[in-house]
Amino acid sequence: MTAQEILTVVPEFELIADKELRNQALQVWADELDKYGYCAGDLGRMPFTTLIEDNPVTLAAHMGTLARQCAACADLINADYGAELQLNRDVLIAAALLHDVGKVGGTEEIGGKFRESGRERLLHHSFSGVGILMAAGLPDEVVHAVAVHSKDGEGRRETPEAVLLHHIDFMNYEAQKLHK
Repeated sequence: MTAQEILTVVPEFELIADKELRNQALQVWADELDKYGYCAGDLGRMPFTTLIEDNPVTLAAHMGTLARQCAACADLINADYGAELQLNRDVLIAAALLHDVGKVGGTEEIGGKFRESGRERLLHHSFSGVGILMAAGLPDEVVHAVAVHSKDGEGRRETPEAVLLHHIDFMNYEAQKLHK
């Protein structure tokens, strides 16, 4: 699978200005999708969560939305706070695009329906995501934000980027859950 195939489904990877970081993030997704026999288009079929029954929001839509929201928040915070608080925009966007990469191996499709796999129940996607990202050599700041993006990270968020990713992700999840 190529980076271009993934970019067709999730063009928000282009929001990462650092070309090396963008390429690393794309390669992680390409490798994980290949490993489990999925194609880039499957990101547009997989639900972003199996915790909401018949959830129409796909993993691709969730990733793209989070990336755009994180970029907008970083831009506003950086402009509004100046030297008092500067977020690393690329770290935040990369983490937004990678935070659910562990779901590829943590989701299985049976009879045309996606569900949580045994792996997800034992190794939540935030934990498996850390292993994937560390093996791929992603920066520690990105790995940290992915590690603590879920409730498992309570009390462990050590960077403003990790705090923002957590809140933006849960803002989306909670709103989607209540929309039903």
